[in-house]
Amino acid sequence: ARAIEQGGDLYRSAADAVNSLGSWQSPEAEELLREMSRDGDETVLWALYQYRYDEEAFRALLRGRLADHLGRPAQIEAELRLATLLSNRGLSALAIKHLESVLRRSPNHAQALDRLASAYGEAGRYAESDAAYARLEALEGVNATYLNNRAWFYCTAFDKEYLRPEPSLTMAQRAVALSPHSTYIVDTLGWANHVSGKYAEALKHLRRAQDLKEGADLPGIAWERTRVARTLAAMGKKDEALAETARALEEAPRDARTLVEAAGFYAAAGERDRSVDCLHKAIDAGWLQPAELELNPEFAALRQDQGYQYAVERARRACARMERIVAELEAALLKEHKLKHGDAPPVEEEDEEAQEDQEIGDWLIAE
Repeated sequence: ARAIEQGGDLYRSAADAVNSLGSWQSPEAEELLREMSRDGDETVLWALYQYRYDEEAFRALLRGRLADHLGRPAQIEAELRLATLLSNRGLSALAIKHLESVLRRSPNHAQALDRLASAYGEAGRYAESDAAYARLEALEGVNATYLNNRAWFYCTAFDKEYLRPEPSLTMAQRAVALSPHSTYIVDTLGWANHVSGKYAEALKHLRRAQDLKEGADLPGIAWERTRVARTLAAMGKKDEALAETARALEEAPRDARTLVEAAGFYAAAGERDRSVDCLHKAIDAGWLQPAELELNPEFAALRQDQGYQYAVERARRACARMERIVAELEAALLKEHKLKHGDAPPVEEEDEEAQEDQEIGDWLIAE
């Protein structure tokens, strides 16, 4: 905490430690994070927000990033930071709007393009996601992160046209060769093997990804167990798969990502009531991505189930509510600006990145 306040050489390590308190959802950490968040430090606010989609922390982060963007509308980094927060919160449509805005002004901005490709995929806009990844490769070439992200897209798409096991596996293998100790990259290789029908290999890599996680990262370990469970089920080991999922829910009973993954597993396994229960618990925990519920084929058997339908409706309402919060805060900040500066719009600052070659124009933006 002192390092966060004072900066200096220990700042990065301290920031990583504080972030871990949030992402690992340690019960003992909540009081500490709330105490530290009173100073408004963004690192602490981000950790508190990650703890369980803490709404107070999210509003504080949102206010800061909106104010930064509205005060400097031509500054690309400010809009990119805002889009990152919106995307992380599951507000894909709003994130896409801002990322497209960045790319209209700076078509060769690789970071924005990478995040746009991911946001398109999360929203189920697969053709645009694939085009964005192709454009990113043309601009930047390939590295471990690019290979991992595109492999993940190809092995998790909820559309048969874009579920492409062979290229996914090839890309994931190349990514692991470049970054063999990244838990996320090893996990992608595991899942690429799973969708390729190579279940023994999939289980080996998924277990290794689990072992690479920090021991205190129970939400991360639990999420990984839900992937392992699917592979065990595909191998005909349903009882082991059910036990793995039950253990995941014991380790992280209020982690939204784990709950959604468990819901998908239970739905595919014919455990209708357990699946619906997990979905509602995930929404209670702050999860709000209705597109995943509507597109994921694992939920096909639940489409007529009233509990499932209500979960989809709840997710839609939660998403709409968060979008209203963003709109209301943006309107309030614009009103504050008007009271301070009259009708003058926020000052447009020169942005070097916005001066990049504009000839390719709206190469990807859907009108």
